[in-house]
Amino acid sequence: MITERIEAAGRIDWWPFTRLAITATALGAAAHTFLGWQPPLRQVLAMPGQTLGVLSILAMISFVLADLYLLLFLGPLYVVGVLNDWFYFASHCACRMVFRPKSAWLLALGGLCGEILLFGSLAYFLRRVLLP
Repeated sequence: MITERIEAAGRIDWWPFTRLAITATALGAAAHTFLGWQPPLRQVLAMPGQTLGVLSILAMISFVLADLYLLLFLGPLYVVGVLNDWFYFASHCACRMVFRPKSAWLLALGGLCGEILLFGSLAYFLRRVLLP
C-alpha cells in the first residue's frame, strides 16, 4: 500500500505539457503559413543562454535585480500556462455539455482543439488591437 502511494506520487502527468506543445506548434505553423513569420532559428535557440547570462550578471550585481529580472521573464510564461489550463478546461466543459461524447479521448481532443482556437482568436484579437 505504501509502495503504491510512492509510485503514484512519482508519476508525471504529461498531458498539460503535451497540450502546451501542440498549441504552440499549431499557432507557430499558422503564423508561418498565414503571416509569413520566419524567426531565425539560431536566435531562437540562443535565447535560453542569453537569459541565463543576463540573470548571472544581475545575480553578481544584486540579488534583487536578479529576482526582478526572473519575475519579469517568468511572468508572461506563467500567464500563458494559466491561460493554457483555462482555455482547455473551458473547451473541455463546452464539448462535454454540447456534444456529450462517450469517449474520454474524443472529449480531450475536443478540449485541445478548442484551446487552439481560443489561443488563435486571442492572438488575432491582440494583433488587430496592437497593430492597427
